[in-house]
Amino acid sequence: MKQLNLQMLIIDPQNDFCDPNGSLFVPGADEDMKRAGKLIKALKDKLYDIHITMDSHNIVDIAHPVYWVDQQGNEALPLNPVLNQCTIITHDDVKQGKWLPKDRSKMKWALEYTEKLELNGKIHYVSGLLIVLLEQLAGVFIQMLWNK
Repeated sequence: MKQLNLQMLIIDPQNDFCDPNGSLFVPGADEDMKRAGKLIKALKDKLYDIHITMDSHNIVDIAHPVYWVDQQGNEALPLNPVLNQCTIITHDDVKQGKWLPKDRSKMKWALEYTEKLELNGKIHYVSGLLIVLLEQLAGVFIQMLWNK
């Protein structure tokens, strides 16, 4: 008899999406991750593999310090959880020229982006490359569940 090739696909399980305190939390995603963990534990002897997708960002991304400069040309400070600091950029900050994209051709996009965030009750903070690494840890978490 042919052996079953059971595989699981988990799409974008980032902390920002799955943690109720995440900046882009999707309601119910935290419970989805708990159910995924239980399913992995229940099927771990039958699962051949787990595939995890994740969103990725370019080095020069609207969420990274290198994208933004202030009126004096200084880059934004990245999120630093140890020092409890980050740069928060509001739509008004961009409109008033307090923060500008280094590439001025991106100004329209920066205005649209910050406006949409605020309309949806979100803020724009400059994350830095640290957040990209933290997003990848979500995949490691799922792998840890798999190995238990």
